[in-house]
Amino acid sequence: MVVLTQTQTCFFEVGRRSNLLPLTPLSAILPPLLLLCFFFTATAAAVLLFLRRPAVATGSSSSPLHLLLRRCCCWFTMTIVDIILYYGGPLNNANANEGLPFEGPGIKCYYTQIDHRLKTLNDLKMIVMKEMCVNPALHDIQIIFRSPHEVLKDRINYKYMAIEADKHVKIMFDKMERIVQVSAIELYIKLELRAEVGTEEIKQTTTSLQVTIPDAQYDCGEIDADNAISVQNIMNTIPAYTLPASSYSANTRANMERRTIGQIPSVASLNNEGASFSSSTRRWEYAVFLSFRGEDTREGFTSYLYKALCNKGINTFIDDIDLPRGEEISEKLIQAIKNSSILVIVFSENYAESKWCLDELAEIVECRKKDQEVQIRPIFYNVNPSEIRNQNGKFGTALANHEKKFKNNKDKDKVQRWRDALKKAANASGWHYKKGYTRYKSESDFIQNIVEEISNAKLNWMPLYVAEYPVGINSRAKAIMSLLDIGLDEVCVVGMYGLPGVGKTTIAKAVYNKITKHFDGSSFLENVREKLRTNAGLFKLQKQLLNDISRDGKWKVGNSSKGITLIEETLRCKKVLLILDDVDNSTPIKNLLGKCNWFAPGSRAIITLRDRHFLTALKEKVCATYKVMEFEVEQLNKHEALQLFKEHAFPRNKPHDEDYSKLAIEFIDFANGLPLALEIIACDLCGGPKNVWKNALNKYKEIPNEDIQKKLQVSYDGLQDTEKDIFLDIACFFKGLDEGYVVKILDACELYPGCGIPRLVDKCLITIDQDGTLSMHDLIQQMGREVVRQQAPKIPGERSRLCCYKDSLEVLTGNKGSEKIRGIMLHSPQPVKVQLHMEAFKKMENLKFLIVENVDICGPLEFLPHSLIFLKWPSYPFHWPSKYFPEQLVAIEMPHSRIKLPKLITQGHPLANLINVNLRYCKFITKLPKLWAPNLESLELAGCENLVKLTELGALNLGYLDLSNCKNLVKLTELGAPNLWYLKLSKCENLVEIDECFGSLEQLTEWFLDGCRKLQILPSQLRLKYLDTFHLSGCSSLEKLPNFHPEMECLNTLGLQGSGIREVPSSIEHLSKLEELSLSNCKNLGDLPDSIYKLQQLKWLDTPTAKLRPTCNSFDGSSGYGFVNMTELNFHSYEGIIELDLLMKPDYFPALERIILCFTNIVTIPESFSRFPRLIELHATNCKHLREIRGLPQSISTVDVYSSMLLNTSQSGLFNQVIGIIGILPNRVCGRARSNKLMDLLFSNNLPSRSLTHEWVEFWGESFDGFHHAITFSGTEMLKWFNHRSFGK
Repeated sequence: MVVLTQTQTCFFEVGRRSNLLPLTPLSAILPPLLLLCFFFTATAAAVLLFLRRPAVATGSSSSPLHLLLRRCCCWFTMTIVDIILYYGGPLNNANANEGLPFEGPGIKCYYTQIDHRLKTLNDLKMIVMKEMCVNPALHDIQIIFRSPHEVLKDRINYKYMAIEADKHVKIMFDKMERIVQVSAIELYIKLELRAEVGTEEIKQTTTSLQVTIPDAQYDCGEIDADNAISVQNIMNTIPAYTLPASSYSANTRANMERRTIGQIPSVASLNNEGASFSSSTRRWEYAVFLSFRGEDTREGFTSYLYKALCNKGINTFIDDIDLPRGEEISEKLIQAIKNSSILVIVFSENYAESKWCLDELAEIVECRKKDQEVQIRPIFYNVNPSEIRNQNGKFGTALANHEKKFKNNKDKDKVQRWRDALKKAANASGWHYKKGYTRYKSESDFIQNIVEEISNAKLNWMPLYVAEYPVGINSRAKAIMSLLDIGLDEVCVVGMYGLPGVGKTTIAKAVYNKITKHFDGSSFLENVREKLRTNAGLFKLQKQLLNDISRDGKWKVGNSSKGITLIEETLRCKKVLLILDDVDNSTPIKNLLGKCNWFAPGSRAIITLRDRHFLTALKEKVCATYKVMEFEVEQLNKHEALQLFKEHAFPRNKPHDEDYSKLAIEFIDFANGLPLALEIIACDLCGGPKNVWKNALNKYKEIPNEDIQKKLQVSYDGLQDTEKDIFLDIACFFKGLDEGYVVKILDACELYPGCGIPRLVDKCLITIDQDGTLSMHDLIQQMGREVVRQQAPKIPGERSRLCCYKDSLEVLTGNKGSEKIRGIMLHSPQPVKVQLHMEAFKKMENLKFLIVENVDICGPLEFLPHSLIFLKWPSYPFHWPSKYFPEQLVAIEMPHSRIKLPKLITQGHPLANLINVNLRYCKFITKLPKLWAPNLESLELAGCENLVKLTELGALNLGYLDLSNCKNLVKLTELGAPNLWYLKLSKCENLVEIDECFGSLEQLTEWFLDGCRKLQILPSQLRLKYLDTFHLSGCSSLEKLPNFHPEMECLNTLGLQGSGIREVPSSIEHLSKLEELSLSNCKNLGDLPDSIYKLQQLKWLDTPTAKLRPTCNSFDGSSGYGFVNMTELNFHSYEGIIELDLLMKPDYFPALERIILCFTNIVTIPESFSRFPRLIELHATNCKHLREIRGLPQSISTVDVYSSMLLNTSQSGLFNQVIGIIGILPNRVCGRARSNKLMDLLFSNNLPSRSLTHEWVEFWGESFDGFHHAITFSGTEMLKWFNHRSFGK
């Protein structure tokens, strides 16, 4: 099945086949007639021979008699024409004019037949579209004929000819009759939209149109003789290359067979199937390129669209006024087009008058032709799409004028190029806006709709990385998609199982990339089994699932129960695609899916697992509500395995001789189709000489084939000694940790991980994900651990590493250690209390890594090796051994322990290697001595509630410092850490003062002081030029903010909510990039400085006051001032707000759409409100003192003044004010209450009774002057006024 979208292309190749009509009752007279015709034919031929006329001008070798006889045959027979349909991709064959087959990525073909008697272009189109199952009402097709131009001795040359009229159809068949060497006529078919842009019908059709193609098809790719496998073998194993059984003419069929054999794809393309599943994520320089006519829209629509896209975080290119303009568009602009994923064209009224715009458009269309990943999205701004498609009206006039200018110019073909580009761009799916005739409420609403669509599309452009060479992925992914059947509304779950390393995760990623666009939300959760082992991992998965589906990144999960509830609510309301990777029967999957009865209709889930038994249990116990189907991922067949092996063993199709090929076949047989083993073995052999290949093959064969772990060990054996140590350390202790962290630990072991880890990546033994986390396949990890076990299978104490809980416990309880042990991990699956031997570590003189988790020991240790480099022992219940000094330590992680630092650190021994210290919630730490750790980078002391003093650390490299919840810390003094970039002091409840030096930390980017209730003294001035986030919320004793230095232009978020500040310094104007400012619950705050208007990037403001105070540098005019990005202003529940000075300059709020004044003490809505250009909603409910509304803008659509008691002033009160302002008279409203005018006025009455009875009077009708939604009022007087009026009279 082939999915055709509006830009896909198809091809037809037409061949002849004669089919005589059966005899009719006139058969008695037919023979004489035929003889008569033959007589005239022979006579004509004799005349032609006598005159010795030359062959056809094209160079045909056919004689005049031959051609005349052929024409006579056509007159007296009905010709059935064989058709070869090409479809599925763009052309890229530069040699197609020499008779080579059409080729290009994704191009396929199949065969059918048509009647030669058709004479019109429309007949041809209808037949073609019927074969393609395309709706002619919604689509049109363009046809290009590859016309025989010149017949030579050894080949035929062709030219492309557009079939645009009935005469072209005639020419097509005439050429077929004339040239005997031509066995087929080929047509290039492109599917285009016919319907109006933007209609729902088109959206539904273009996204889900499916065309069923017969099985008789073959790929049209390139021949690669060096890498091609046996043609006969391929023909036997790939059904797509089988020719149809129809009886074509011998000439046509022979040509088909030649092409079929000749078009066997190369090794690089045969099973790559890259057209369907990208192997990597493409990086674009720009998300959007804007093309527009500057004189028409630069200062208006396009400018607003550009700002809206940028505000949404969409990287958009717009031509700068500094770009050179001339007759030719600049190379910079061409590169911008090529490096943009969405090309947005703003068609305006005078667009076609600009030659520069038309050249740009032609480049855009050419770029789309060459790069199918690029999207063209037109915007028809106050122009009719049909005017552009048909090129009439102003567009037709402009093009005609251009043609006149180019009439005697060598560039006259340029106009035709423009015409073609206009037609192609106008046929793409886009947006249409025409003032007064549109479904959008306003131009702003139209722009917002465009931005949201582009934003959603942008989110869907980020495919998961599948594989460098996705061999065999396409067919398996298609089989799974067939099971999923995403066209149905029912919920479906597919469980994928198979051998470890067979490619379940890779195939799941390919399916995800292909179908995710069909869902409202999607999430791919990797390594579920491993992550769900801990609560932290569960919370992380729950958070990822929620954020992936909602696409806002704001979800937080505090506990699993809350996460389950949130997931249930989210899944019930959205059609989602969810993939859970690597699940087993020990996985608490209910914490993610409950009983699998939460999915909304149409949702799909894929679960990859290693144990088929769990899938059966999943059906019966968890997913009993929905259809659960199984899919076994089979191993690669020999052809696929050879392809995958060659891609990794011979990169870039490097030539190789027959000996290598024979060896490769033997390796394929050995690996038995396991992709993981194939990749590892091939990468291991890549670039090696033949003798290495032969020796490796012999070595592989010595290992039992049924033991995959042992197969993988051969790759390990090829590592150098240091690389082996790195690999085994990661396999036993460091899988899942950050690469940079592990590199620092292993560097101290003199293993040179900076070189070794990349080598392991190249060997496919480990991977590093996009977050920098070290990972490896479970099979690889098990292989590494097995290597260690084999060092002393029966004596754990003689091995280099211990990571099995049972073995580690045996050694530590029985004091069976030795100097051979390099690392030991004692990690119990469940919390357990054990009695370790008091001298368990005494014999382990070379111990580098010690990890103890989930184990509580009964007695203190008397000895720890001084050789330790990495120590992780959370909740260690005793003090340090008295004789232990950690001089070699690089990282120590001992949160919730009972250790005391003075016993750990003495000034006489510097800790030169120490980089990371995590002693969170160690309650016995009372002071932090000088660490003598010059290389310390991270120090975590959060929750050390008895810590009262920090001395100078002398840690020049310290960047991360967490002192949150140190409740007895009173003063933060100089630390000697000038390179801090993260400082957290949250909830230090007794912290009063912070030293002046912290106001000039040049590298500081995040500073948290929230919850420091007694904080009073900050540095007098902040000169933190890289500070991005600064939180002082809840600092109720802080009355004065520091001054902000002009260099603090990077600050993005300033949180002051609940602080005791009395004023905001006028120097806040220097925070030029501030986007979020929270002043809520600042009860002592007075007036705001008018310099706040200089915060042009401010998007979110929460303030308890709207009154301004003039500053010494008060300014006049509006140039350069104002909240240009603010859309909502919230004063909710701030009773101190009486005056609205902040809102007296509407020009400073060009984007403001919503004002919330609910529960404030405002008296008057000022006249300035009428000048807010985009204000849509005004909410002033429960404003008990509101008496007057003096002005509202024409853009207003909602005024909500429920329970605002100003209605005692008159019978009409606020209602008369509002409708008078917006131009609606009360008599007119009531008098037309039953007309077709549309208006929704909702009146409500809060009757003053204990029962809180509500009376509602509803008034329905049509909008007046753009007022669309609802006015909400309350109060007895309004109802009296309303009831006093005649209703419908």
